[in-house]
Amino acid sequence: MKERAEIVASKKPVEADVALEDYDTLADVESALAVAFDGDPKLVVIDLRTSGHHALALPDVIQAAGREAHGRPTRLRFVVGTEHQAESLRAKIAAPEQRRAMFRVGERQVEVLTGDIVAVTADAIVNASNTMLKLGSGVSGALRRACGPELQPAMSALAPIPPGGLARTSAFKLTTTSHILHVATVSGTEDDVAAAIRNVLQHCHDHGLSSVAVPALGTGSGGLAFDRCAALFRDELAGHAAAAPSLVRIVAWTTADWDTFVDTFRKDPRFTEA
Repeated sequence: MKERAEIVASKKPVEADVALEDYDTLADVESALAVAFDGDPKLVVIDLRTSGHHALALPDVIQAAGREAHGRPTRLRFVVGTEHQAESLRAKIAAPEQRRAMFRVGERQVEVLTGDIVAVTADAIVNASNTMLKLGSGVSGALRRACGPELQPAMSALAPIPPGGLARTSAFKLTTTSHILHVATVSGTEDDVAAAIRNVLQHCHDHGLSSVAVPALGTGSGGLAFDRCAALFRDELAGHAAAAPSLVRIVAWTTADWDTFVDTFRKDPRFTEA
């Protein structure tokens, strides 16, 4: 499949549909993106350049644009100030073609795939959240849009939860799943992420959920390195296989993230590639 997104470096002014300089929050950017994509234009230009320090993380903006473009014919062009910056951000563009790899650990199947987690079918989808269960950007933002306005009040009624803890809500308007499992991994610490993975596996086991889709917990605003995240999934899946659902689907956003998980599992003799 031909690439539908590009990141270019330029010092010149550009006519942008969305200019990051004009917005303070990711929610504001997401609203601007929704307007820019109205009518399915052929091209949307997003200027990521700012005059100074900006609170928004560029990978979050890129992922938000990618989700808005999902299923549309629109091409994306991101503009940054330097080629070095462009090169470092190109790995954050979603994989142009979906990749899949299937492993077995004990009697359980573990699938690693690229894509948008809200489009993945499973009995439950995991949301990387915070202890107060407030919806934010990334997976949370995608779920907020897909599930509808009922989701946040349902989450707030269950808050707070401890770091690494879990709370379950309905998926409301989201049709690819019935349940959302919210885990507090915003800290990005290995202990919290490991606890969250264990809680997800145990909850699925206890409540008869046979499949679950999980993002790379802790790697967003938590800042956990992808290789450490993959190692935590490896060890928790292998160490608690008896408590896991029959299918765990780990959803990566980029090809590079997918490669990290797949390489980690391939190197471990406890995992057999199907």
